[in-house]
Amino acid sequence: MSAYLCSPDHIGQLASAMSCHIPVGNKNIFWKEMAKLLANANWVSIEEKYGETEAKWMNDGYGVEVFEAKCVEKALITDTSLKPIDLIKMAKAFSYQACESSYWDAANYESDYVGKWHIDYFIHNMITQLPGWDDAPWEYEAKADAPVVSNLVKLVG
Repeated sequence: MSAYLCSPDHIGQLASAMSCHIPVGNKNIFWKEMAKLLANANWVSIEEKYGETEAKWMNDGYGVEVFEAKCVEKALITDTSLKPIDLIKMAKAFSYQACESSYWDAANYESDYVGKWHIDYFIHNMITQLPGWDDAPWEYEAKADAPVVSNLVKLVG
């Protein structure tokens, strides 16, 4: 699997959307710290997979501090046209690029770093904001007039 540094724009928008909604280290994190945590998670993934030289190459020769600063700057601006489905897809893309670190899967709500748990939690929150979520049934009950088709494979066995 290959990995790359997500753009500061990408991380900035995720940080803006995730901040104050995703606990990190048992506390809510504001956009600036979230941008740093996301940038660091992505950087560490690249560094562990390819090495520091490659990570710097992906950031025009600069180190993680410059990458974090770019991401923080981009988190200042929130693109209000982004829909929950956009943010879900962006979170999945970020997860794919950040999953190479040795601590990615170990993250949980008590971690002081961002990992898989945080992205999954964010995606869950975004799913509940999708149009139709509130109107969808929690439990299915067959209605007398519901259109049905028999599954012949199941009937024949």
